[in-house]
Amino acid sequence: MHHTEMLNGQFYEDTITNRLTTNYQQIHAMSHKILRHPSAIACWYRGGFPNPICTEIHPTNECDNMCVYCHYKNLHPKKDHKTKALVSEANTLSSLQLESIIDQLATNNCQAVIFSGGGEPLMNPNTIEAVKRAKSNDMNVGFITNGQLIDREIAHQLIVLCTWIRVSLSATTKENFIKVRGIDKFDDALNGINELCLAKFLKHSNVTLGVQWIYTRLEPFEQLDRFIQQWLSKRPIDYLQIIVEQSYNAAQLLRQANLKQAVSILQNKYKGVVNIISSKVDDLTKENFGRNYTECHGQAFVPMIAADNKIYLCCHLLGEEKALIGDLNEQSFEEVWYSQKRQNIARNINIEECMPLCKHHEINKFLHAIKQPMQHQNFL
Repeated sequence: MHHTEMLNGQFYEDTITNRLTTNYQQIHAMSHKILRHPSAIACWYRGGFPNPICTEIHPTNECDNMCVYCHYKNLHPKKDHKTKALVSEANTLSSLQLESIIDQLATNNCQAVIFSGGGEPLMNPNTIEAVKRAKSNDMNVGFITNGQLIDREIAHQLIVLCTWIRVSLSATTKENFIKVRGIDKFDDALNGINELCLAKFLKHSNVTLGVQWIYTRLEPFEQLDRFIQQWLSKRPIDYLQIIVEQSYNAAQLLRQANLKQAVSILQNKYKGVVNIISSKVDDLTKENFGRNYTECHGQAFVPMIAADNKIYLCCHLLGEEKALIGDLNEQSFEEVWYSQKRQNIARNINIEECMPLCKHHEINKFLHAIKQPMQHQNFL
């Protein structure tokens, strides 16, 4: 075929489309937060062991909610269905364990910690002191909670200590809340959000407050719309995060439900009123859910310390032996984190078996792109 004939028609259109797509991906990648850590990227790129940038800590696996989407149900305390007697207790980090974790992370130049679960972090009475210790070590603190235990005192402490706080609400009516969470504490959760809003106002704080809603097919978007209009938009909430139930089967169903369009409608409707974010929804419609990478790169920067004082590759593989990289009951953080064992375990994880749209999904896409050959890379 003649060269000029090849440039006509579909070949030409595909070439332009591919180039525009590549440019968009490169521009999008430039906004990735990990670019703020060039020395860590360089260390990783050379096959080294970068210091942890952000560590997720689960202070406890204790939780009285029974969320339909929870990955950690098997870690929660178990009761006999007939007698209601406690059959097994949940793991909870002691005050000394939390102190040791924070101090070791600070020694290894960890920049930030996220207190999450596992269980509800506020069900561990040592959590607030651990947050204070992290703050005193000049680490940024993120806090994820169901909000149900937040009273005025706790709200004021969290507002002063944290960089951001996110309340996982999951449903927007009492009836749906019970369906999704298996407990009648919807009013407690709303009260916790109200206390945080009040504390932020009284403290003149710039802490970022967010509310998370998980699409589970148990609550239609119409009810979320009403909740935003009647309740959320009247409070100083910085953002509403819409995420999808993170399992392969759920993601398949969500793809069919055209979730991306529903989110877009809400974003346009409340533009300038409520900041609605949902980055991973964009990948629902893509082949293999946008997963262009073959190994997990994000684990090299984000340790996950569980309530049993063990370190795992990521929060989604918590409790799985294949992802267990060390035990702080027997080793120091340095011995675990900077070990060849950790790298070997990471390489042996089969990405195809991991759930789509995971915690490290965006960073994996970005770092995968960095490792790919680039034409004329020295011509800046």
